[in-house]
Amino acid sequence: MADRSQNYRAVFVIPWLLVGISLDLFPFTGLVGLWVLVLVAGAGVQFGFSVWSALPGLYRDRLNPEDIATAEGLMLTAGGIGGVIIPVIFGVIQTGSGFSSAFLFGGIARLVFALLGFAAREPKHVTGGISEAEAVQHEMLPEMHSF
Repeated sequence: MADRSQNYRAVFVIPWLLVGISLDLFPFTGLVGLWVLVLVAGAGVQFGFSVWSALPGLYRDRLNPEDIATAEGLMLTAGGIGGVIIPVIFGVIQTGSGFSSAFLFGGIARLVFALLGFAAREPKHVTGGISEAEAVQHEMLPEMHSF
């Protein structure tokens, strides 16, 4: 989906927003609703993570190919730190206020961090290490004309 879209941020952020909304709704649903929310959250994590892990390779105008693995490692490290801190806070809230408040916190935290994804700029479309404009200029890529 992301490779066919020109808006990578939306393809990245929307699944994570659905995960956050699912977490916020957990305490207010019955068993069937819970299963539906678990399916939505699970699919959202898979869609969101696949785009998230591919994004460093799309910023060829800012990252050298040899630095993409380092960028991916830093992203996974940042995600891992959040994966330690947020559950601890969740546990503290759960002991003090119960699971409903804890799930609301988890969902709101997910929504906030997902919305931060819109702060990133869209990657420039790069072909073979140079931008599309440079490729057209050097006649490596034909210009698109509408008929």
